[in-house]
Amino acid sequence: HLGRTPPHPGRVLAMRLLLLLVGCVASCAFVLPAPRRPIAGLPALRMATSDQGADVVADDAAFREQVLQSEGPVVVDFYADWCGPCKLIAPIFDDISKNFEDPTVKFVKVDVDKMPDMVDEFNIHGLPLIAVFKGGSMAHWHEGAVSKDRLTKILTEAIASTD
Repeated sequence: HLGRTPPHPGRVLAMRLLLLLVGCVASCAFVLPAPRRPIAGLPALRMATSDQGADVVADDAAFREQVLQSEGPVVVDFYADWCGPCKLIAPIFDDISKNFEDPTVKFVKVDVDKMPDMVDEFNIHGLPLIAVFKGGSMAHWHEGAVSKDRLTKILTEAIASTD
């Protein structure tokens, strides 16, 4: 031990639990609903709307027309209003949709609570789910929140690989 006292067993257990909790939170795509009142010191999170970049698809017919029948690639953000990571990625998704290098790529958002059939149809297990559709089928998807640079790279590679 070289003169060091071993840590208290309770402290070791507390550290292990903390590491486990951090690991679970970092890897989870689903998060409990956001608190109803704002937390002091944190900015309020808002969902993006259609005037901020991507179109919001409101029903099954619009989804089929805008996504499944589209000639070019379509990037879809499947989200829910109660989903914390969805709120974090919303401004990133909208910024990418406004500034994406390929103008032929269409960006849309789907609220899975308003279109629950989409969850079963596309086997969605976690939110947010960013999917690239081409030729009427899902060609690539990414589950969970990521940085703007990472999402741009994911989309660029996915769209290039679907050609």
